[in-house]
Amino acid sequence: MVDQNLEQCVSVSLQRVCGANAVRGVQCQVDGGVVTLRGTVSSREEMMMCVAVARTVPSVRMVDNQLSLGQVPETKDGPADRSDDSVAAE
Repeated sequence: MVDQNLEQCVSVSLQRVCGANAVRGVQCQVDGGVVTLRGTVSSREEMMMCVAVARTVPSVRMVDNQLSLGQVPETKDGPADRSDDSVAAE
């Protein structure tokens, strides 16, 4: 699989499994089947989930985890830690 297609597959898988809010601060880069995850996640559980999901994508040879723990960047819609449920309740 071409690296660009693999990058898209990993990104889509991360969003589907982990949720768009959890991976908002995560960037995915692929080189020769090696996936590098960079950015910020809010918990160790989210970090481990991102790595596990990336490993399950066909054609991924290795995952280089460069994720860090911290506050996920805000978006134009507001703080990143707001869930869709809390927004819908307003």
